[in-house]
Amino acid sequence: MEVNMHLANPALNTLFGIKNSPVKPTNRFYEAINLEGAGKLKEAAEIYISLMDDHFGNTALNAALGMNHAVQGKHGLAYQLLMYAFNSADKLEEDMKALGITPEANMSKDRFFRMKRAELANAIGTTWKHENKIDKARYWFERAKDIIKEPSADIENNLAT
Repeated sequence: MEVNMHLANPALNTLFGIKNSPVKPTNRFYEAINLEGAGKLKEAAEIYISLMDDHFGNTALNAALGMNHAVQGKHGLAYQLLMYAFNSADKLEEDMKALGITPEANMSKDRFFRMKRAELANAIGTTWKHENKIDKARYWFERAKDIIKEPSADIENNLAT
């Protein structure tokens, strides 16, 4: 039996004569998600854009980049990306697989994709809301509510504002 020892710091591994394990490749999409969580929106956007070079027209990438731009206040660009994703939502599952993204395991596949479509509609409404286009925003919030078919605090909050 062989036992391999590795320290968390590769420099210490070298110092103690321990061979460094090859670095496990990371999923770039999840890396971008983590950057967004840390508030590094521009860095995350760069990853989404670089992934688009290998995945033209990928619905999940368009959705993620659209959401990213919406948070940055780039509402016109966000709207275009989100609309593309919304209109291509029927291939979201296939496009997620292409990026190595797996749906949440704690809900049915049907509910997961229905929620994602509702999130897109809600986000499109938000782009209109931030541009003070109230009628268009309300249309998209109502559409999101019709898609999700269950209570959503986020959608109700948007309708209220």
